[in-house]
Amino acid sequence: MPIRAEPNDPWVGVHMLTEFIFCPRAGLLLYDQRTEDEGDEQEGEEEAKPRLDYTPLLYYELHALERELRLLTERLASNWKWVGIPLVLFGLTIVGVIGSGHVFAYLLAIFFGLFFLRRVGRLAALYWRISRLTRQYTAATNATAKEPDPRNFENQPIEWWQLIKAGFESTPLKERLRSTHMHVAGRPWRVLRRGSVWIPVFRKRDDKRRELRGQHYARMAAYCKLLEESMGCESPYGIVLFRDVYAGIAVAHRSRGSESALCRGLEGAREVIRAADRGQDPAKPRQGNPCSGCYHGKPFVHRPGETEHARNGKPLPVFAQRGDDSRPYHSACGDRFHWTPPHTKARAKGLINGS
Repeated sequence: MPIRAEPNDPWVGVHMLTEFIFCPRAGLLLYDQRTEDEGDEQEGEEEAKPRLDYTPLLYYELHALERELRLLTERLASNWKWVGIPLVLFGLTIVGVIGSGHVFAYLLAIFFGLFFLRRVGRLAALYWRISRLTRQYTAATNATAKEPDPRNFENQPIEWWQLIKAGFESTPLKERLRSTHMHVAGRPWRVLRRGSVWIPVFRKRDDKRRELRGQHYARMAAYCKLLEESMGCESPYGIVLFRDVYAGIAVAHRSRGSESALCRGLEGAREVIRAADRGQDPAKPRQGNPCSGCYHGKPFVHRPGETEHARNGKPLPVFAQRGDDSRPYHSACGDRFHWTPPHTKARAKGLINGS
């Protein structure tokens, strides 16, 4: 099946492509929305991802890690006085309670005691964060340089800091890459650069299940081809990085599995989009249970004027079902395809029968 697009073939995003592989209905929902690709594995396979963009737990640049450690250490030092003062006041009020037994002294002791405990809690949180980042910093500075063999077409385990020690520089891309050859656009989460070699990186959400599927191979092959076509660089492999850890897997760009996954995914996505333009929507999934944790099928309480979904900028009619609590529930997939997806929460709320 050819990768090259015909002039009238639709443009698809890389993340959108992987959703088509996961489930044609999920891919079509993203196609209707034309969402951006940010190089993170998004909702679709599992529940909504945790927010890691605020006070991140992991840092992927050494200078950012050093800066955060310095700021936290300074904050810890400045907070010590806010522990000592209430502790002294708490001690004095305890003495007053013992000496006078007055109700006001009891209340004052309770107030300063709670204030002291609150400050101690903040200090403990700072200590925990500093300890965690210190371990990350130690691992980063003690890492030995190592990189995948570009001639090896098998998956190769790799650690983030080993790549940095091997001379790669982590760079976020500001603009999406576009391939007029494939009619594919996307942006990896990071690019590791060293000379003419550019390595795309994206983060996989589920750390517990570290096996890669067809959509992961297709995604990595697409990123590598986008980089080579747009930047004129070499991109022999890409890195699938597991979220919340620094471990990852190097996936060869030109392995048979990656190339075939990309070809099948592109052809399948194009066929589904063409059929949808003719009014023929994809059938519901018949194999496995992809709907059980799919974000598109997760039911939400219908709130008129707030929770409606749109298709190509136009609002969709709400396809709602009453739950055991008598409230109306609907989902993006349900509204788009007029059904109740067998999501685990749909079963729990009594929207469909079965366990």
